[in-house]
Amino acid sequence: MSFTETLITGFTLGLAGSLHCVGMCGAIVTALSFSAQKQRFSQATLTTLFYNTGRIVTYTLLGILAGVIGSLGDSFGVLSVLRVIAAILLIMTGLYLTEWWKGLLLLERAGQSLWQSLKPLTSKLSPSSSKLHAIMSGLLWGLIPCGLVYSALGIATAQGSISSSVGFMLAFGGGTFAPMVLMGVGFTRITQWLRKVWLKYLLALGLIAFGGWNLYNVVAHGVHSSDTEQSKQHNSHHHHE
Repeated sequence: MSFTETLITGFTLGLAGSLHCVGMCGAIVTALSFSAQKQRFSQATLTTLFYNTGRIVTYTLLGILAGVIGSLGDSFGVLSVLRVIAAILLIMTGLYLTEWWKGLLLLERAGQSLWQSLKPLTSKLSPSSSKLHAIMSGLLWGLIPCGLVYSALGIATAQGSISSSVGFMLAFGGGTFAPMVLMGVGFTRITQWLRKVWLKYLLALGLIAFGGWNLYNVVAHGVHSSDTEQSKQHNSHHHHE
């Protein structure tokens, strides 16, 4: 996909992921909102902004790692395989959001061991006490076991370059940013809006359709490439005869 398509897909996945974040990260956001209530609105807003900025920094760093892996995959000629996996992950994410199939929970369980070793650090941080604590809490929040984040990383890896992978993860974080900030400063109506069934299905079906389209393109391109190669080999053989 083009860089523009990469950014649009990342942002859409992030926005759709906000539906999931409302449920999964609701307790975290509520705790942050509760502590922010002791501050002036301007201070609470800054705390929430720094908190979410830390989270997106983590996504960006993970995007660099995904880009390195994707570049290696391109060098070893397996980028098309990674793109098939990425397309399947998009479809899985859409199915997860519609609750038709929750296969992404398996990815979340895979990250539990890492999170259990990091979780004690969160109790030592108080986001509302300082900007540094808010950023550090956000950095850790970005590592919470989340099937949607893992899905995003899988798709970022398939971009085949560090810049595209980072761009995808930044766009993904951008899609989640506004809803989570609004929730963090007490705009609870955003939660009700994000839980609207029609919106959930609209975004989820969009991801499924785009994943299916990408899967078709990768497979069709692979078949076409294979047919072209076979044709070249046949013509070469015929020429030698």
